[in-house]
Amino acid sequence: MTNIYRDALLAQLRSLKAIRLDEIDINTVGELSKIKINQSLPTEERVRSLLEQVRNPYFYKHGDVLVKMSFADNGRTLQSCLEDYLVSEVQAHR
Repeated sequence: MTNIYRDALLAQLRSLKAIRLDEIDINTVGELSKIKINQSLPTEERVRSLLEQVRNPYFYKHGDVLVKMSFADNGRTLQSCLEDYLVSEVQAHR
């Protein structure tokens, strides 16, 4: 990924992230079940494909529900967070 492309992409992502849920028209957001990414493509092409399909990677719709995603800058993966949550739920209900 070239520096110019990366910098432009980061600027675009910052502006997309700043949009509030109440500013989004649900009809302009990609349906989660219809998003298809060809894993054999290089990373830059996969990112481009995702952005073309969803228009804003911080929002998606699941049926009639609009969802805004956010990411913590703490290095933890979603899988790790979910595993910790499930373990705590199991322990709480023993």
